[in-house]
Amino acid sequence: MNISQKLAELSANVSALVQSVTGINGRVDAAVASVETEANQRLNALEAGLKSHMPIAPNLLADTKIFATLCGGAKNVEQPLVSAHADSAFSAFLYGGSTGVATFEVVTPDQFAAKGLAIGGDLARLAAGGSGVGFNVVLMNVNLTGNTVQGQVPRIYALNQGGEKFTDWNKGEFKTQASCFVNVLEQSGDIGFWPFFNGSPGISVTGAQAGQGWSFQRATRTGFGGHHQPHFAGAGSMKVALALPYWATGDHGDLAIFAGSVGRFTHGDRLPSGVKF
Repeated sequence: MNISQKLAELSANVSALVQSVTGINGRVDAAVASVETEANQRLNALEAGLKSHMPIAPNLLADTKIFATLCGGAKNVEQPLVSAHADSAFSAFLYGGSTGVATFEVVTPDQFAAKGLAIGGDLARLAAGGSGVGFNVVLMNVNLTGNTVQGQVPRIYALNQGGEKFTDWNKGEFKTQASCFVNVLEQSGDIGFWPFFNGSPGISVTGAQAGQGWSFQRATRTGFGGHHQPHFAGAGSMKVALALPYWATGDHGDLAIFAGSVGRFTHGDRLPSGVKF
């Protein structure tokens, strides 16, 4: 056998070896992928099981089911930002040099359809139709025109409450969760709505959701942040309804929770005397 033949034989052997190794690698990769898939499925099942077995935590927010203290107790009547929040469980203010106007209205179930807020979508799927919940919604009509401070985005803070003091803020590895139902009726400009911000896991609502009816929004984070600070930000106008905001420890996945509030104890400093909800 001459050198050329030997080289050809060697080349063939190398090619066969490469193909063999490639086949082995392919089988190893497939086996690893299969193990990873099975492991992820088991982890997802375990996580779902843990969430379903987790005790439901009371709502840390005060008066967010009936909104009994908002608008001075009046129902189905628009009120300006300041008077709507006066002597209630909530606070509100125009931030910095922001300019604009806003009205708030507590809408009762018998007026939902008339206000364009008929129960449907996620609200029908997750929260309505049973005997476990009776609730009002807050309809907010906000128009932010600008800010006298150059370079500052206009903002209106509304439905604000205090912060939790179970731990120091932004510390700890435990989960906290926030959820709510929103219905964006109208939106124009750059304005957006943050029903949860700062203390709780952040949730944002944009004009992309206009006309889509009731949707369920939720988020989680690690630990507690600062105060509970819902707000509108950006120049423009927005008409949006909010129902059943919930903030608590844990992570219950996509389960809509609106457990009885303990906010009267943790955020009760703003409650008028004698008010019950």
